[in-house]
Amino acid sequence: MKMTMIWRTGRGHRLALLCAATLLGGMLASAAPTAAAQGLGDLLDGKTARELQRAAREVERQRARESARERRERSREEARERRDAVRDERLADCERVAAWFAGTDHIPPEALARRFGGGPRGDRSSPSMQLPYEAWLLQDARFEPAFGQRYDAMSVDEGKALHEASRGGCTMPRNERGQSMSDGMLLFRAFDPRFQPQYVQAVRRIREAQAQVQQTLQALAALAAAGPGDEAGQALGRQAAQRAALEGYLDEPRRAAFRRAFAETYARVVVPAQEARVADAVAQARGLDGLQALARLQAELQAEARAAGAEAPAPAALRERREALVAEVAAGERARVDALGSGLVALERGVQWHADYRQRLEPLIGGSAAAHALVEHFEARRAAALQAAERELAERIAATRSEGELQALVARYLPVAADERHAVGTALFTRVAAQRDELHKRSVLGSASPPAAGGGGAARSTAPAARPVAAAAASGEPSESDLYDAFNAQLQARNAAARDTAERCNNRQFQNDPVLAMQCLQYGLGVGTTGGGQGVRAPEFRISSFQKLGCEKAQGETGWRCDYAAGIAGNVQLPPSMAVLMGAGNHGQARFVRRGDGWLMIPDPPR
Repeated sequence: MKMTMIWRTGRGHRLALLCAATLLGGMLASAAPTAAAQGLGDLLDGKTARELQRAAREVERQRARESARERRERSREEARERRDAVRDERLADCERVAAWFAGTDHIPPEALARRFGGGPRGDRSSPSMQLPYEAWLLQDARFEPAFGQRYDAMSVDEGKALHEASRGGCTMPRNERGQSMSDGMLLFRAFDPRFQPQYVQAVRRIREAQAQVQQTLQALAALAAAGPGDEAGQALGRQAAQRAALEGYLDEPRRAAFRRAFAETYARVVVPAQEARVADAVAQARGLDGLQALARLQAELQAEARAAGAEAPAPAALRERREALVAEVAAGERARVDALGSGLVALERGVQWHADYRQRLEPLIGGSAAAHALVEHFEARRAAALQAAERELAERIAATRSEGELQALVARYLPVAADERHAVGTALFTRVAAQRDELHKRSVLGSASPPAAGGGGAARSTAPAARPVAAAAASGEPSESDLYDAFNAQLQARNAAARDTAERCNNRQFQNDPVLAMQCLQYGLGVGTTGGGQGVRAPEFRISSFQKLGCEKAQGETGWRCDYAAGIAGNVQLPPSMAVLMGAGNHGQARFVRRGDGWLMIPDPPR
């Protein structure tokens, strides 16, 4: 059979040539070399054979490239799988560390409040204040469940691996201020040789305390099972002495359970024995001494209950006996009030009775209905005594010649706060204030006090007459005393306005008033604050010196134009030089016009 083939080796038929080469290459590979070459020579010329050989080599190279590409793809896939495995393992570590940091189990509430530097300082003896916050995270109850072993049993290398896990791109939970819950350096410090001994010591201290808590719970269960008795009560007292300290190592749920165990044991061991003590005290209680004995017993019961973390309401028998004794004592004191008398004698004796009541009786019977009725009866009798003594007491007030004498008079007759709630008492205190101003005026002007109105028995003292008050001239010009009164009226009006401004400041009315806000700031800086800085004090000024320099009839105006020298003192914080200048008596001039029985000061308008 004769085969005829036409070969076209142009670029457009390269694919056909490649296929043929592939076919022939397979034939050559399966045949003997000599026979294959001879058969091929019969079919092809030399040039075509070379092209077929090159095509065969290209096929082999293509096969090699495909094989290499497959190997590279398998290698990349294996690398991806390894990276994913590492990533998954790291994410698992991150989740475990994050959960360990974020939880609050087994952490005392005081420690939670002060973590990351926040929260109140609290009691320095509390474990939460003595131990670093990190120790509560490293304690057995939190660390071992998360990492499979105790903190002080973990090797340095394991700790470093844990630290590296937390640094490997973990997104840690954050606290309320946006800080990382890991506190940034905890895992580094926890396994750093410089810090590790401190944490190990703290963790072991927590471990010992919590073991003691378990022992205490077991002891309480044994005491409750044994029942009431003196020995059981004493044993409970010994356990209760450590209760507060041990509570500092417990979180809130476990702390509540610990307290319940104490309270339940107290109810079973101590309360039955207390009933006999209460019955004996109730049977022996008589009068005021009985009230004091019952109060002491109640205080003892409360102290025992507090030590055990329990409540100790007053037993019904004790409460009923106390109410009966309060009624008896109040009835006796009511008779004493009725025997105080009338007038000034009743006022003075009432001051003594009231002081005795506040010191001796109020702590025992205060708050009861009988005590409330007793105080109301006293105040009613005192109002009558004030009414009877008003005229005589007013005369004694007017007769005082010094601030000390006036204060002694008030302390003798009017120190009871309830006096100001009665109309007569208010009038008397108004007289006291007026007399205090008058005494200050006399001390400033250097005048002798006028002779006291008769009677009263008040102590007298004579102030030296350094410079007598000038009386009004025949022409009708104001005296030095008149000028002082008019000037002081102006000053007191300013003081009243300052007190009103301070009250507005303390009522927080400055929030939408910039001018008032500036005044409030000036008061706070210049005078001082009240209520821990929540309020401000008002500036108060008074005359420290005053002298009339001269007066002349006002030209073209009513009244008199007068020159004077006035010194001012007050509670405003001033530099020493300015304070001296204000108190030295600066020259002033104003017009004074008679108005009724006094004089009105009309300052000159500012120029």
